Amino acid sequence: MAQKWQDQTTGERIRFLRGSMTQQALAEASGVSVHLVQKAEQGKNISLPSLMKLAEGLGRDLSVLLGELSPRRAELREEATALRAISVATHEAGAGRVSDIEPGDIDELREAFARIWHDYWGGVYDTLGLTLPGVLRESAALYRGSTGTTRTQAATLLADAMQLSGHYANNFGARDLAYAAMGYASQAVTDASDELRAGRLDAVLSWVYLRDGKPAKAMQVAGRAAARIEPSYSDGDESRLAVYGNLMTNAAVAASRGGGSPDEARDYISQAHAVAARMTGEVAPFGAIFGPGAAATQSVSVSLALGDYGQALALIDGPEFAIGEMLPSSQARYYLDVALARAEQRRWSDASNAVQRAYEAAPAFTRTQALTTDLIRRIGDASSASVRRLAETIGIPYTP
Repeated sequence: MAQKWQDQTTGERIRFLRGSMTQQALAEASGVSVHLVQKAEQGKNISLPSLMKLAEGLGRDLSVLLGELSPRRAELREEATALRAISVATHEAGAGRVSDIEPGDIDELREAFARIWHDYWGGVYDTLGLTLPGVLRESAALYRGSTGTTRTQAATLLADAMQLSGHYANNFGARDLAYAAMGYASQAVTDASDELRAGRLDAVLSWVYLRDGKPAKAMQVAGRAAARIEPSYSDGDESRLAVYGNLMTNAAVAASRGGGSPDEARDYISQAHAVAARMTGEVAPFGAIFGPGAAATQSVSVSLALGDYGQALALIDGPEFAIGEMLPSSQARYYLDVALARAEQRRWSDASNAVQRAYEAAPAFTRTQALTTDLIRRIGDASSASVRRLAETIGIPYTP
């Protein structure tokens, strides 16, 4: 059985947390000498201030280095703190309790939110609790205190911020917050009369229903929203195509997971492929990630959910598509599906490698997916030696 985190030496813990990072890189990130890093990893005594610098360079709490908290428990604590901050800001902004907040500048808020979106879809969650609450409150204050064009612009920004709050909440199982955020966002979108954003919000709501164990409701919401914004054959607006395609894939996934029939799932994913063929690449308007790559990867998910492993493997082993052009979280989701398909083949080493690739693409995203934990268990049941290190790297509990 693997040695417990608290039973390791501080030097062993630092070496583990450093991972592929060189001692020189850690020294530079921490503002200390390489000699001090070497001393710490050799188990020699170093001062508490120096340990604090190393913890900062590693991006970890000091308690993790000292063995008081495991990396996973520390991350859970940080995630809970971020979720709480986002929850409070979401409800305050949604209820209009922002009279004491200085309205933000619309251009500055847009720029800040663009960075937040980029981090989120890149699978970087650790700063979300610090950045998203401010955008929520300041955009709500601007929305409440302005008129005309500025109010409309603020409404769309507030809707996008609420959508991200719902995304984050759903990812961490805070379903009540996810539903509330979608309700607040809907109010802002209605005020802005933005049909594509309304469609995108329905896509997110569909995902919340799916994660809440309501696949039939998820399929229904996505299918109806898609019908409302369906593009004409001659419509080349990639934003509309992306939102529509995103809804089609959501409906397909929901149908494949018990919300509809296999034929409905295949029909929805076929429509998604048809609209993707009219696009030049992956785009993400209002957070609706879609394009040829998204259609291809979601086809794998649908096939796996339907138990059609032959089709899933044919897609995985077939012609390559531009996975590198997709956002990190989308890449990670695809590699987890690949791992699941390889596990069904009992190709444990290939399954483990696919999980590793998912983690390399988007560490935080991969760690928070229920499928990752299930895959670690399945791979470990067959080959515990090959998966223990992977589980420790990702931060998922594993006991052979």
